[in-house]
Amino acid sequence: DSDGFTLADWKMRQEMTETKVIMMLTFPHLKRKEELKGLGITAGVVKPVGPAELYRAILNALEIEKLPTKAADNASQYASRIPSHSLRLLVAEDTPFNQKFIMLLLERWKHQATLVENGRQVLDTLQNETFDLILMDVQMPEMDGLEATKVVREHELTTGAHIPII
Repeated sequence: DSDGFTLADWKMRQEMTETKVIMMLTFPHLKRKEELKGLGITAGVVKPVGPAELYRAILNALEIEKLPTKAADNASQYASRIPSHSLRLLVAEDTPFNQKFIMLLLERWKHQATLVENGRQVLDTLQNETFDLILMDVQMPEMDGLEATKVVREHELTTGAHIPII
């Protein structure tokens, strides 16, 4: 029952001053810059975050102005890589805006996606269909993403199968 702000506060109380934190925020949280700084949050990115924005936030958090050319070229190459074949994805997301955004993006990338709204629906869907990957929100009603992931992993122990969950 905690959020990123609670975790950052805990980190500060543990005196983990060398640990860098990049927080993914919704747009209204950007107004809380002083609070972010006070919690030791190095950088903030707005959801949904793109590869280039995340890359810049990481460089900023690590206080790196610019990577050597070869490393920067490799990083941008991997950040923009799109699979060459269509993937079957199970998307677990309960926020309507995020649902629309994710589904449009996956459609643009020519992936086949099935959308569910909570962890319980993930488990029900996995009983009848197979997927290459699950994109799992953490905070969802009925059953959250962490609990659903735990059940999926426990089931995999009996079947020997494995599905990546992000």
